[in-house]
Amino acid sequence: MSTYQWPVALPAPSRAFEVNVSHSTIRSVLEQGVTNQRNIFETNSTFFSVTWDFTDDERKAFKGILKHKLNHGADRFKIFLPANVGFEEVTGRIVEGRYSESYRGVLRWSVSVTIECRDVPTWPPEVFEFFRWAEGAGFTFEELESATSDLYHLVNTLIPLTMPK
Repeated sequence: MSTYQWPVALPAPSRAFEVNVSHSTIRSVLEQGVTNQRNIFETNSTFFSVTWDFTDDERKAFKGILKHKLNHGADRFKIFLPANVGFEEVTGRIVEGRYSESYRGVLRWSVSVTIECRDVPTWPPEVFEFFRWAEGAGFTFEELESATSDLYHLVNTLIPLTMPK
């Protein structure tokens, strides 16, 4: 069974973003010596609390997707959320299939859910090493951000447009 892709026809979550990470670390306090701490799982769960502002028809579509495509929230789906830098696609599921909705007037609805995600994308270790080096070389984060943004645009937009086919 393939993972359902959240439809782009529905608006992206618009407000009330809150992110909580549930670490897979357990601590054992000893009578003497240092406290032991270890991982019990390889991945952490990240919980995104999000809210959509829906029209009446979009709210009906949300409820239909939840029931017919996501098995009342039990099945996983792919959606773009503000995971790290900008919006990134993550795979998650609605915690316990629960959602809350409130009427905002003139057929407008506010719908809130908590989405549990595993393996949220992060920067690779090489990026952290680069930032450590750059910090030691005296570069500010703003300078690096500007340079990497320009480089990304060059590599992913300008070069492919100008390369012969």
